[in-house]
Amino acid sequence: MKLRTYVTLLMLAALLPVAIFAAAVGYFLIDEQRDTFRRGAEQRALALLTAVDAELKGSIDTIEALSLVASLADGDLRSFRQTATRILAHQPHWININLALPDRQRVVDLLAAEGAPLPPITDFGEIPSLLRAQKAVVGDLALGPVSKKWNYGLRVPVIREGEVKYVLSAVAKPEPLAELLKLQNLPDDWIGMIVDRQGRVVARNVNPAQSVGQSAPPDLAAALSGAASGWVRVLQGDDYQYRYQVSKTTGWAFALGIPSRTLDAVAWQAVALFVIGLVSAMALAIGLARFVGRRISRPIAALAAATGAMAQGEPVALADAGSIAELRSLEAALRAAGRAQEALRRAEEQSRSLVDHVVDGIVTIDERGNVESFNPAAERLFGLPASEVIGRNVKMLMPEPYRAGHDGYIANYLRTGEAKIIGIGREVLGRRSDGTTFPMDLAVSEFRIGQRRFFTGIVRDITDRKRAEESLRASEERLRLAIAAGRMGSWQWNVQTGEVIWSPELEAIHGLAPGSFARTFAAYEADIHPDDRDKVRQAIARNLKEGDDHHVEYRILWPDGGVRWVEGRGRVYRDDKGALTRVIGVCSDITQRKHAEESLKEADRQKDEFLAMLSHELRNPLSALTTAAHVLRVGAPGDAASAGAQGVVERQTRHMVRLVEDLLDITRVRMGKVSLRRERMNLAEVVSEALQSWRLTGRLGGRASLSLDASPVWIYADRARIEQIFSNLLDNALKFTPASGYIKVNIRHEGDEAVLHVTDSGRGITPQALTVVFEPFVQGEHPSGRSESGLGLGLTLVRRLTELHGGSVSAASDGINRGATFTARFPAVAPPSESGLAPARPALVARPRRILLIEDNHDARLMLRAALALDGHEVRDVSDGAGAIAAAAGARWDAAVIDIGLPDIDGYEVARRLRSTEGGAAMTLVALSGYGKEADAGRARDAGFDAYLMKPVSAERLCQVIAQTACA
Repeated sequence: MKLRTYVTLLMLAALLPVAIFAAAVGYFLIDEQRDTFRRGAEQRALALLTAVDAELKGSIDTIEALSLVASLADGDLRSFRQTATRILAHQPHWININLALPDRQRVVDLLAAEGAPLPPITDFGEIPSLLRAQKAVVGDLALGPVSKKWNYGLRVPVIREGEVKYVLSAVAKPEPLAELLKLQNLPDDWIGMIVDRQGRVVARNVNPAQSVGQSAPPDLAAALSGAASGWVRVLQGDDYQYRYQVSKTTGWAFALGIPSRTLDAVAWQAVALFVIGLVSAMALAIGLARFVGRRISRPIAALAAATGAMAQGEPVALADAGSIAELRSLEAALRAAGRAQEALRRAEEQSRSLVDHVVDGIVTIDERGNVESFNPAAERLFGLPASEVIGRNVKMLMPEPYRAGHDGYIANYLRTGEAKIIGIGREVLGRRSDGTTFPMDLAVSEFRIGQRRFFTGIVRDITDRKRAEESLRASEERLRLAIAAGRMGSWQWNVQTGEVIWSPELEAIHGLAPGSFARTFAAYEADIHPDDRDKVRQAIARNLKEGDDHHVEYRILWPDGGVRWVEGRGRVYRDDKGALTRVIGVCSDITQRKHAEESLKEADRQKDEFLAMLSHELRNPLSALTTAAHVLRVGAPGDAASAGAQGVVERQTRHMVRLVEDLLDITRVRMGKVSLRRERMNLAEVVSEALQSWRLTGRLGGRASLSLDASPVWIYADRARIEQIFSNLLDNALKFTPASGYIKVNIRHEGDEAVLHVTDSGRGITPQALTVVFEPFVQGEHPSGRSESGLGLGLTLVRRLTELHGGSVSAASDGINRGATFTARFPAVAPPSESGLAPARPALVARPRRILLIEDNHDARLMLRAALALDGHEVRDVSDGAGAIAAAAGARWDAAVIDIGLPDIDGYEVARRLRSTEGGAAMTLVALSGYGKEADAGRARDAGFDAYLMKPVSAERLCQVIAQTACA
């Protein structure tokens, strides 16, 4: 065997163990690379699942805050609907909020009209889970019955007294979750998807719109049902390896799909690199062996060549080593040196392989800050190739203010040893090639080569983590805003230490400055109203003993002495051993609600008093009317008893009419439905005529001590309403002035106002009563101790009608038994010229007419017929609309008096049919109605009536209207 062959075989024999060892090391390195890649994918999948959970948790926190509103405890679904509507308006990704009973029957749905019938909610089994655990659940994807779009529900239990009273749900769109995946910047051929418990795709980064609601790949779906996390290979379509993780919070899963070729490429790249290196090493060894073998035949030349090879770091082999001891020793020494050099090269290659394939960026700089190395991960992070970075100062990768201070940091460290950047866990900003910045974790270590000092920095992009943290902060802020919108404050009581912590909102509810609460239970009790402290203590004690939530309404005292109403709710929390640890709750200001409740109670009390008063006022005249009717029935016509009974009937009927008219007038005024028919008039003349009418009708009761002092003053007003104002003031004076007293009426022109004074020497008014004398249903006390008859509306009408004319009214009195003065002021106008005065209207001359009377009330029909007949008219009466039409067809009538509320055909239709008959156009039609609305009068005009009268109506008034309309 030739020396060259021997040397070659010897070299191959020496390389064989090394190759085997290198193969083993390479195998483990390849496996480690694959595991490293998979661990990175697992961490990324877990981070994305955490971000999804955080997004859903934010919405759950908001809907849980809504479940604590007081209206749900009170069953006030109308108030709850209003609160939920405001919350929905601030949640752009929510579609609807609904409230259902535990049996799934919806009671509130913001997408449905209030009061509309609601179907039960649809779920995929999460409702029983929610009822068992009494915790929030995230529903699976469902197709909206109306929108035909996919959505999902966030459901929370509304717990009252330890039981689930309602199931509160927010229906949300899945699009925000797709946006969350899109922001992760996954490689184009990677697939990220969120899958619900039913195996449907909630969100996907690839074709998100078309993927929502689709079923996950069968292999993936089967894996999700079997284990909470793991890897699964899916061959449907392209070959993918999916890393999946099921959320313990929501039951949803996140799956990260990586093409199998990507995973295999990691291993094959390492295999290729190893094979190339090994083949190159063996080829080089063979070549060197042949080279050294050729020269070993010449020992001196071989020695010189071996020395040169050593200087070049090449392996050296000497021929004929068996016969030359020096060459044999030299061969051993040179071979050892060659192995060391080869081992160093392999170690460098292995180190380079690790640096090039880790997911974190690795940057090495020297003591001047110049970049020595820049691995591929760093290239991806900063968007710069290594060729553009190596040799330049590392400041190019930093934004301000890090860039300006970096040289100073290094110089200070080299001079003093004070490390400001050495270590791990430092968060800084990096600068990409396009000038944008990103947050990163930076860990820096130092090493030396000879006298030179180097620094290695390992950087990791934490943008996703920061986004997740920001999302969490945003969710907390939304919860804080929801609490603020509900005027609620939160508190926490550490039962073991006694410390009580209040939120700033709760301090504001108690009238305290932020941070001024003493943080003790005693300080809290000191704020409670003394009358409510025992109630609050008992509620909290029962809460601690039984473990149920407590709910109590009580009063608190502000530092300035003010009293506020609050509603407190609390829940007990225990540790794993059942020991009581803390109580957490919320408190809301319900002062306005309490005031509203008190106002409602006062209004209800006033209503009861009014009904009692109205009953009293109606029973008095009805009693008199009943007695008068008996006297008329048994007495002889024309005797004194019958004449007196007739007077009683007339007076009490007028009294009842006045009661009804006052009620109708005050209602019209308060509803703004009084229309004024204004004309220029002399106030003194109107009052004088009204006073004369009172004298002629005997309403003054023969009182001779009533005087009128009036100066002409003109106003622009409704004559009927001015007469009503004066009549009410005069009637009030007569009620409270004894027969021996006096009443003075004075009219003056003062400045630009017409002033009416009505002064009496009667009972007078107390200072307290003066403040409410014009309020509805307020009555003065008669000297006998009882209140005067009436509903207490006369002065209220005076004030309202005066204000409608642009005027004002006031009352003055020096006290009890000192009399009173009522003053009404109206805007004065210039008197008209002599030519502008309206001529006096000629008196109406009544003549007998043929009248058709249609009234379904038997007694009313008989009395009206008798009254009209006594006035000289020919009257025919019928009780319904059909009879009226038949009577009109057989004769001609001058006028028809028609009741609107007939049993068969209403009065409006009767009027239209009468107008269409022969001679109907010339017929006078008068409507009688118990309704007093402006709309009813308008309908009467539209139907063809000439006049519209409200019941009760006197025979004199009816005859007057018939005569007036006939003349018109």
